[in-house]
Amino acid sequence: MKDLLLHIHTHKPFPSAPCDWQKTVSTVDVEGAEKIPQAMPGTRLDEFDAIRFAANADATHVGVCHYRRRPFLNNQAYCPDSRFYVDPTQENIEFLAAKEHRQAALDILDSHDVIQYRPFMLNMAYRHQFSLFTPVAAWDIMLEVLTQLGLGQSLGFYRVSNAHVWCSLLIAKRELVADFIGFALNVAKLLGERTDYNALLNQNPRLTALLLERLTPLYVFHHRLRSAYVPMVCLEKNA
Repeated sequence: MKDLLLHIHTHKPFPSAPCDWQKTVSTVDVEGAEKIPQAMPGTRLDEFDAIRFAANADATHVGVCHYRRRPFLNNQAYCPDSRFYVDPTQENIEFLAAKEHRQAALDILDSHDVIQYRPFMLNMAYRHQFSLFTPVAAWDIMLEVLTQLGLGQSLGFYRVSNAHVWCSLLIAKRELVADFIGFALNVAKLLGERTDYNALLNQNPRLTALLLERLTPLYVFHHRLRSAYVPMVCLEKNA
């Protein structure tokens, strides 16, 4: 029987709704959240710690999202919006946790491999996007690692795509999520073996997480996965 367990990653207390298909998790002590181990102790991987934990869940399909950014799972009608902004009231939280949304996700995954947030277009490629707030040298080092892993022919995706894909949502079969996190953590391991990268990491402990987030669309592209895009529900104005 198909089922889905969505892991909501947080680092602070946040309203939640009691349900059997969503679980709040955190790598730090947070009231109401299950504490999970870090995938790479001493390295902040944020949602990727949750993805690694989700990949071992007892469910046929698993997913991860950010506590402020939740998916609007609805397969009944086309929704043109990329993002909604709503107040994090208990009523809204419970609406997003309704069982019909779990069933909608499972129905979507009957014909798609993965569920992601709907992208929005920016007038700049990925390297330029990344360089706006982090050292572009880190991006170039990651491309070298990806080439080393045999993904060189797929890296043209980063050069030509202007889409900004929010990477804090991934819902798929558990085996696919496990394969993706294995790939992502291998990239992180190879980055950590480079002294030039570690010099940059010392300046920004979130650097690895920021790079790994941008692996999701590349992984989908490289493996020719069928991706379903859903709107994001932002529960804080700066989400």
